[in-house]
Amino acid sequence: MSRITVDDRAEEDRGRHRLRCLRSPGLAVFDLDGTLVRGDTLLPFLASFAWACWRPDRLAAMSPPLALYATRAISAYSAKQRLLEVVLRGESAAAIAGHADRFSSTWVSPRLRPGMLARLREHQGEGDRVILPSASPDIYVHAIARLLGIAEVVCTRVEFRDGRCLGRISGSNCKGLTKVERLQSHLGRMEAPEVSYA
Repeated sequence: MSRITVDDRAEEDRGRHRLRCLRSPGLAVFDLDGTLVRGDTLLPFLASFAWACWRPDRLAAMSPPLALYATRAISAYSAKQRLLEVVLRGESAAAIAGHADRFSSTWVSPRLRPGMLARLREHQGEGDRVILPSASPDIYVHAIARLLGIAEVVCTRVEFRDGRCLGRISGSNCKGLTKVERLQSHLGRMEAPEVSYA
């Protein structure tokens, strides 16, 4: 059996570095809920916001749209719209942003999936372009992206006016086919680059 020396390992490391330098950066797309994070993030964010701001009436108001969605009486879009309205309508952008930062560091961080986080770090280390598409709203997805070191985000947008949340979705819900179309629009192409990951 041949003996592997420190110099051999150093040479292997230099070889890997040369390959990384020669390799063209790829595209890595990581979804949020159920991929990078275990489970859903919207309901925990809204419930924790209502609790932190001591809005028990708004916390209770989440039940009707959830019940309607559970019985398929309303669509996912309508349920999300109503939840955003009953919890966040009239709240300041600063208050929501502050809670988003706290939510990301205290609730999301311990629920990140280690395996997916390792893959994300691998792509970032390789210099790949990383995009985070999500059906979840921008009011906290950007904060999670900052936590993860992801610069590009494609997600559902929420309307604000004069520094206050209107509690309604701006445009379409970034879910399913709409998410794919929004990602294609963001990339400026219909097909994925030659080197891509999802």
